[in-house]
Amino acid sequence: MEYRMPDYYNEFECIAGDCPCTCCSGWGVYIDDRTYEKYKDCDADRKEYIMKHVDDDEQCFKICDGRCSFLNDDKLCDLIIREGESMLCDTCRRYPRHFEIYGNQIEAALSMSCPVVARMIIDRKRVDKFKVRSTDKKTNTAKEFDKRLLSILMEVRKDIFAIAKDRTKRIDQRMRDILFVTGRVQEVIYKYEKMPVKVPILADKLLKQATEFSKICPKSTTTTNALSNRYHLMKEYLDMLLGLEMINDEWPALVNDIVEILYTGCTEEQYIQAAKQYEEFLADYEYEYEHILVYFLYTYFLGGVYDGNIIGMVKMSIFSTMFIREMSLADFYRNRKKRKKQTVDKRIEHAYLYSRQIEHSDENLLSLEGIFTAHPLCSVDKMASIL
Repeated sequence: MEYRMPDYYNEFECIAGDCPCTCCSGWGVYIDDRTYEKYKDCDADRKEYIMKHVDDDEQCFKICDGRCSFLNDDKLCDLIIREGESMLCDTCRRYPRHFEIYGNQIEAALSMSCPVVARMIIDRKRVDKFKVRSTDKKTNTAKEFDKRLLSILMEVRKDIFAIAKDRTKRIDQRMRDILFVTGRVQEVIYKYEKMPVKVPILADKLLKQATEFSKICPKSTTTTNALSNRYHLMKEYLDMLLGLEMINDEWPALVNDIVEILYTGCTEEQYIQAAKQYEEFLADYEYEYEHILVYFLYTYFLGGVYDGNIIGMVKMSIFSTMFIREMSLADFYRNRKKRKKQTVDKRIEHAYLYSRQIEHSDENLLSLEGIFTAHPLCSVDKMASIL
């Protein structure tokens, strides 16, 4: 078995009651079947204590005032305090760790929805690296997939990572390049998927074609043109976000606040000027958005092995990076008159708030994948025009 993980993966330590945005609020926590049966098989006193906090119909912990009913006033878990960590369900025990299994290959990640992880991802200058270790253990995923396609996607992802981490280019140019490369690679994968027989030599030929597309990416539009396009198109994208499942009750107000500050509250000229000023401010911090981009690509790109669709998730990764930056731009613009300098803490907050809303809903992820795959406003050319 082969394990792959970010080089910071084992550095994670929960800060419990000191967390600014506890994982024990804002969403329901599903209890896995094994743990659920363990709760029901406890002795009478323990069972009574635990099950009064459980919603039997939904098989999840009850929510009281938006918080898990086990969360006490000190933001600590009463279940752990009274019964010990062994009584946690799989979700609580693993979070923020996340695993994707592809046969005997396991990709481990940490979720950016956790404030500690968001800081680990964003607040560092070094380039992202991934560690790989092998063991003699073997496992099998329940999902069927094409191993040849997985190897193709692994190689393509290496190339995309290289583009994402090329600090000789602005982050917008890198995202633009990734869009065009992925668009062409997607065409190649569609051809591969239509092969009546997956002949390895043909697959390798297609892979070689795909990985050479990065040399012919169109040049970026001028910043002013891109920002003008962004001003008009981003509001359309934000309207799409408001149509998703609400994980956080404050999310609609947050999105509407961004719309009001940047789009309805700004003229096009004001937006362009503010975005340019923010770009200058971020000149020494572009690596933060590089890390966010790599995080999303690492987490979702290989999911294309199941349906052959990589373009939807790549577009979602790029949009997510851009939207988190727009959240920070809105904060920057709102505080311009106060001459209040934006800190990395604020940008980290924007990242984990977005992640909590989007990444903890399978419905939202599937919706975004569908939107960015097929919606006319989300074509490669349209999205590239705002970069």
